[in-house]
This record gives sequence, C-alpha cells and structure tokens, in this order.
Amino acid sequence: MLEVSPTYFRQAYEALFEVGVKLAQVFWRKLKPAELNDADEHLITVSYHLLVEQKYDLVKALLDFATEVLKKHSSTESRLRLVVNRAQAYKWSGDDGRARDILDKEDFSALNDVFKLAEASLRNNFTAALDIVKRIGKAGAVSIGDYREWPLFRELRKQANFEAVMLEVFGESSKVTVTAPQSGLSAELEPSTPRIEGTYSAEQPTTPDIKTSAIEESLAIPAIDAK
Repeated sequence: MLEVSPTYFRQAYEALFEVGVKLAQVFWRKLKPAELNDADEHLITVSYHLLVEQKYDLVKALLDFATEVLKKHSSTESRLRLVVNRAQAYKWSGDDGRARDILDKEDFSALNDVFKLAEASLRNNFTAALDIVKRIGKAGAVSIGDYREWPLFRELRKQANFEAVMLEVFGESSKVTVTAPQSGLSAELEPSTPRIEGTYSAEQPTTPDIKTSAIEESLAIPAIDAK
C-alpha cells in the first residue's frame, strides 16, 4: 500500500481538481456552445462552494482562468459574478491590493445595487454598503439568509450597526436561534456559512464534496440583470 502524507494528498487532490474543472470548461464550451450559460453557472457555483470552504488558492486558479483565459461568457452578469468571486478569493487570502486591482477594472457605477453592494463590501466601505442594504430592502434580490451566509458579507457582518440595519430592513435578527425540542434549550448562533451537501466544519474547513445536486444550489450573486 502506498502511503502519502495528508499534505501531499491535499496538494494532489487540488491539482487534479483544478485541471479537471479547467478541461471540463474548455471542452464543454467548445462542444456545447448552446450551454454556455450552464458552463458559467457551474464555474460560479463551484467557486462559491470553494469560498465557503476557504480553498482560496483553488478559487484564484480557477477564476484567473475563467476571467482572463476564457474570453466568452453567457452574459455580462455571469462574468461579473465570476469577477466578484475572484476578488473575494484574493481578499480573504490576504491580498487586498490584488482584490482592489480586480475591482478597479470594472465600472460598478453603471450596475445594479447588488453589484454595488458587493463592491462596497469588498472595499470595506461599510457605511455605503449598509446604505445599499437599506435601498435593496426586504423585497429585494438579497435575502436576510444571504446576508447571514454569503462569504461576501464576512466583514460587513462584523460591523457594530449591521444588526440594527437587519432589524430595520427585515424586522428580525441576523442571528439564528436554534431550539432543542426535547430539552427546551435554545442557543443564539452567529451567522455561519450555508450548509451544502456533505459535512464540514466552519472552524476547520475540509475539502468540499461537490456533487451534481450541490452544483445547482447557492450562488454568490443572485441571477439578476446587471443593469
């Protein structure tokens, strides 16, 4: 039996994962051009799950490829969702300068409030971000669950007035109360990452289990028109 270290196994897995996704995207777009939107959605969702799992190097490798090598996307919105996820990967891995460079290449002023909120959040412009949250409102494209869960709002959730804005907009707390029926005990939990198929710990991220059903789940930016 061949024995390998956990580090070697992880590196080998990530290398195979990266190559597999890139090859699949190239062949998918070449052989099934009518499914370009599906190919984009696959990249967006895979990158979202990897952001949740804090696999930032993988996200950077995949989305550098998706935004700089792949020249055609199904829509401006899809490309921008990839851009936002790419900027997140650099920011959360500690390269805030690179994240800002990525954002600087886009004109967010002409886009809808969801993309403006993404830009403000990633630039740490939290006052503007919370104003946009109010403008989007309760019936807008971003739900209270999204504010609780999306990696995009990781730093925004830490702001002192975030909870007050959630109460103002949604009439409920951004925190989640879990009740144990048998004991009657309840615990107030801070917002956490969304649950996806497969098990993992937010404190000790593991390799995501990306399955077909998971590919169809949460997206980092909702499917709406960019303008």
